[in-house]
Amino acid sequence: MSLSSRTSESDRNVTATGTVTQEEEEASVKVHQQASALNGGSGGRVVVNGGSTPSPPSLPEGGAGVLIHRLLSEKLAEETTWSSPVSDAFQGKLISTVRCMHCNNTSTTIEPVYDVSLPIPSAPVDFTKFSGGSLGTNPSTKVCGGFWGWMSSARAYLGDAKVSLYDCLATFCQDEELTGSEQYHCDFCKKKCDGRKFIRFYSTPETLVIHLNRFRYDEGWFGQKNSRVVTFPVDEELNIAQFMHMDSASAVANRSEVVGGVGNQTTAYRLTGLIRHIGSVGSGHYVAYCRHEETDEWLEYDDAKVTKVDSAQVAGFEAYVLFYQKVASPARANVVAELLRAVQEGQSPGDTPMVYIPRQWAVKLQYMSHPGPISTYTMVCPDKCVSEVEKEDAEQRYIPVPLEFGKKLKTLYGGGPLLSSLEPCEKCSNYVKAYLRRRAAEQALVTKYDTKDIKDGEYWYMVDAVWVNNWKSYIKKAHLDGPSLADTSDDPGPIDNSRLVEIVKSRKPCKVRHHFVAVNGRVWQLFVFFHGSKGPTICRASLDIYGKIGCDEMIPPLRWKSIHRGRE
Repeated sequence: MSLSSRTSESDRNVTATGTVTQEEEEASVKVHQQASALNGGSGGRVVVNGGSTPSPPSLPEGGAGVLIHRLLSEKLAEETTWSSPVSDAFQGKLISTVRCMHCNNTSTTIEPVYDVSLPIPSAPVDFTKFSGGSLGTNPSTKVCGGFWGWMSSARAYLGDAKVSLYDCLATFCQDEELTGSEQYHCDFCKKKCDGRKFIRFYSTPETLVIHLNRFRYDEGWFGQKNSRVVTFPVDEELNIAQFMHMDSASAVANRSEVVGGVGNQTTAYRLTGLIRHIGSVGSGHYVAYCRHEETDEWLEYDDAKVTKVDSAQVAGFEAYVLFYQKVASPARANVVAELLRAVQEGQSPGDTPMVYIPRQWAVKLQYMSHPGPISTYTMVCPDKCVSEVEKEDAEQRYIPVPLEFGKKLKTLYGGGPLLSSLEPCEKCSNYVKAYLRRRAAEQALVTKYDTKDIKDGEYWYMVDAVWVNNWKSYIKKAHLDGPSLADTSDDPGPIDNSRLVEIVKSRKPCKVRHHFVAVNGRVWQLFVFFHGSKGPTICRASLDIYGKIGCDEMIPPLRWKSIHRGRE
């Protein structure tokens, strides 16, 4: 079958962020020294049989070998956190903890979230009895006290039907007993046990999106809308500190001390928008409300009609979705103003020493309460040069600022290193260019020899579909920002068919295109030649993985010089 019969994955265009430690820097320098010492030119050993691991070919024209490519790829994979404007603005993390009531062992799961769906309780929650449940704490620990805890107790005593947004958060985070049919499987007890589960915020997003569960469909097609009044802070701050995981809360406190409150991970939010639903389950209308950033006025967006409203009106609406923005410290405004002056000065520096910071990070500093560390480590090579091949591409990604201001930013937010030049590294540029030529040659050869059918005496070689999809992403990757060292970090690695072997052993359905892709012997040889194989080789006479077992074909070995020229 042809590889083109499968739809390729979307190209990924991501930005890497991270920080560097002394250990990481030493490892990177070691990799770079190995790259400088290696010479290209020799072809790799091609073995087409199960379990063997061939030596991958070196890159041509004196570039660093595939070994260095692998080392760089692994290092980038370890230190890289993929991000995007969406994740920067909306991504937070929740931590779910389950404690086994039999052995008292706990297990945790951390997952990214972009919005939080909160239940609406039928009555106010007594925060004084709210279970903290953090690791190593007493389940009855008070987490929500003070004014809001007192108010909740008073409202519960007086029978007030209104609930607050804090009640919804407390209901979302309160302990859940896992008993009966809801028991969970404890890895230590090796059986199903009663447990206690709770959820906390592990990291806070820049924009907190809260969805209130107003609609229920417990009775098939017939649903119902919960129109209970939920009060929420409009002019006051929403502070979710009491709903943070204990470890995370202590980390926030430590960070606040380090940066003096300028870039700390605050847990205070201010309402900037909401969506209101008018109507019932079967029919209704949505109206949006936004706070104007400059005038601080509230605007109602009802289809094409825009009307001013006051905050008192907003507070009385039946909210469906709420948007809260992190509250930045007053000191941050001074840093942003200084940044804007520094950028202007960088346009005509004169004799002032300059350094370069990522343009994307500068935008985050300008518009977000916490931009994170200066993200240059995974954007530079071990020689502290930019990873771009062309200087013009680097100039689009970095902006110059005075050296002293750059040092101040590094002190406040961490990260780095600060770049004093945008000149590309010659060694890395040669390596990237050779790598891209090698990848283009691989794509041309696989396209040339890929077939939908095989001849008599030939066999199909089964390749895990996961690996094939990774290979397609690697081949089709676009260079929207110009070629750079980051383009060498997505090699699919050696073929690994161990998952297919387990499926075959269990006699479970194993479908072509879904679980595996079948290629002819020459394409299999190209895959092994360029990427290696952990094995085992799965060779069949037909596309049925449970069918007749084939024999490895005796294919003449490929010569690297011929591959580099794109012909045999």
